Amino acid sequence: MDFDQSQIDWQSEKSLLLMNPQLHESEKNDLQNLFRQFHKPGHFFIASSGSAQKENQSLKLIALSKKAILASATAVNEHLQVTTGDIWGLALPVFHVGGLGILARSFQSGAQVVDALSNGKWDATTFLNICESKGVTLSALVPTQVFDLVQLGRPSPSKLRAIIIGGAELSNELYQKARKLGFLVLPSYGMTEVASQIATAEISSLKNDHYPQFKILSHCKVKVDSEKILSIQSSAMMSGYGQIMDGEMKWFDQPSGSWYQTSDRGEIENGYLKPLGRDESFVKILGEGVDLNRLRDRLNQIITEMNPELVLDVALVSRDDARRGHQLVFVCTKKISPDFLSELTLRYAAQSPKIEQWENVIWVDQIPRSALGKILWKDLKI
Repeated sequence: MDFDQSQIDWQSEKSLLLMNPQLHESEKNDLQNLFRQFHKPGHFFIASSGSAQKENQSLKLIALSKKAILASATAVNEHLQVTTGDIWGLALPVFHVGGLGILARSFQSGAQVVDALSNGKWDATTFLNICESKGVTLSALVPTQVFDLVQLGRPSPSKLRAIIIGGAELSNELYQKARKLGFLVLPSYGMTEVASQIATAEISSLKNDHYPQFKILSHCKVKVDSEKILSIQSSAMMSGYGQIMDGEMKWFDQPSGSWYQTSDRGEIENGYLKPLGRDESFVKILGEGVDLNRLRDRLNQIITEMNPELVLDVALVSRDDARRGHQLVFVCTKKISPDFLSELTLRYAAQSPKIEQWENVIWVDQIPRSALGKILWKDLKI
């Protein structure tokens, strides 16, 4: 739903439902029904599709109290050393926790916020022009937007001192390309359930060009189990979430102070977190572990070298296989010609052991993606 950002009152008990206006009407109706059923005062209810590859999983409606979002904002402001002199360039939609978080950080710090979108839509040239003209010092983007900036080839605006990168993993290759153009990017790990960032690269990491470590922010405690699955405890934790499952509206409470077990894997050392990807991104083929995220990075790099405009028209997925455990499947749209596919397959195979090569190719009309460019796995029919 659309709403005026000025309507946000961080100190009131009024609650708001935030969702992508481009959602299908049936999904909007489901979310509105969940909002009415599980309404809590003083909360934002944020629609989240997630990126886990699970069948028959409906949208979640995550309840974040205003106090939780402001707790996250306080920690992020501290981490980035935000002052009243800073100016945030808002290039993420406010129905996304990354965009909403910027408004909260502004409220807490007194920093300004300027709209860095083009009539509500992302455009790399518009973003850079606004950053230059308005003297933007901070922003937050997703890797797809970083990719667009790198493809544009223009240097970073002179006053832009840091850009938080979230929403998905920023590959080392894209990180290095962005840094060469002068963009001071800070990769992060976070999730809607914990009101945005959990661990983020430090400002000091910008003194060199090495891919940085992620410092766990002050609002969070993080632990891992024997399988390296991450659990989070935070003052910015959601109150719970609603979801329609098997035709029934269900609420899953998250008690204050409790630990939330994620679907992500990681390692922790001396206050730093090394994300290892979602648990679903690790599959076994013939008994050997395969990291799908690593293969996707390799595939995207090859396609970028061949034709960067086609990066969003492919996906690499796995599906169950009775003999092998899993098999890899290459999914593409009709923009991928047979000749291009043949050359791509050869290049990918040249860099990959046999166990990491796809067994089948499936053609689809389009790769379903969110407003921020993340693949909607539940909508990808293979």
